[in-house]
Amino acid sequence: MKKILLLLLILIAGVAVSFLLYTDMVMVQLPVLIQKNPKITFVLGNASYRKSPSDQWEQAIVGQSLKTGYQVKTEKNSQMDIRFHGDMAIRVSENSTMRIDDMSVRKVMLKLNSGSMYGKFEKIFKDYDITVKTPTTVAAIRGTELGFEISEDTEEMKKQQEKMRQTEKKDEEPAEVEALYSSTVYSISGITELNNPKFGDQKVLLSYQNKITIKENEPPSNPEKMSDDEISRMRSILNSIHTEEVLFISDKINFEVNSATILPNSYAELDKIIKIIKEKNVRVRIEGHTDIQGTASFNQTLSIKRAESIKKFLVQKGIEAEHLEIAGYGSSKPVASNATPAGRSLNRRVEFIIIE
Repeated sequence: MKKILLLLLILIAGVAVSFLLYTDMVMVQLPVLIQKNPKITFVLGNASYRKSPSDQWEQAIVGQSLKTGYQVKTEKNSQMDIRFHGDMAIRVSENSTMRIDDMSVRKVMLKLNSGSMYGKFEKIFKDYDITVKTPTTVAAIRGTELGFEISEDTEEMKKQQEKMRQTEKKDEEPAEVEALYSSTVYSISGITELNNPKFGDQKVLLSYQNKITIKENEPPSNPEKMSDDEISRMRSILNSIHTEEVLFISDKINFEVNSATILPNSYAELDKIIKIIKEKNVRVRIEGHTDIQGTASFNQTLSIKRAESIKKFLVQKGIEAEHLEIAGYGSSKPVASNATPAGRSLNRRVEFIIIE
């Protein structure tokens, strides 16, 4: 009887494993890989998601899981970070829409329909495929740091408009030119194979610190070197992508100038954070960030001291010290441009990251 039960259990286990393998929910490989849905780790401004084109857009929140077919959208001055696995994460920048076309333990396919997306893409094993599509480009990613930016090809649209004017009759209404797009891909590391689907066999390889712009009605041209400013901008964006869930972010915690002394007008904001930490019952890392004003070393030290001051305040209010860690990043992880007062204000922030 025991042997029959054992055989039955082995049979059931075999059927279950076969199903998981067939559906790409698990892959038998050392270590065994189990499919996990990507999660939103950070939201700034107005960002939303929906399960399918027929569904209503819903407000994006940190911790929300995304699945195949889900779309995400960001408005002006907004952005969203999404973590897939390990250190693989992307940022969907402002005025952008992106869809998860396919996702399993064997592949990830993303479609950027408009705007910009930046990512740290990580292949977890040899046969793992990562593909990013834009209106003009298909990128087969081998594991690298990339930026994708879609824009209207105004130069080509003007040419087409001029051709149409030359063929139109005088009494005809001028026809509208359909929008034409181009995609610029920036590579900070690794190698990526690119092609325009309209010219499928003509592929190019994009490598370390190179970029390429692929127009809608043209095959890919040769890559060119990125400028120092472009490299700096890409590194800044990629460095600030959140791979951990942000419990809370605030630019309303104020300190005395060049000091770690918390100003009284911050107490209401800190009380709000204390309530969230107690309700969630999580361990939290307090991260201090500054704008670019001042030297890098001064900002780094200041950001750590300010995180320490906040930790002391929270402990005095009843949060257990062992539930809190601190870190300071100075001006190294901006979430907005430091060229404007509004951007610098957003960069002077404190983030509360869930670590357990």
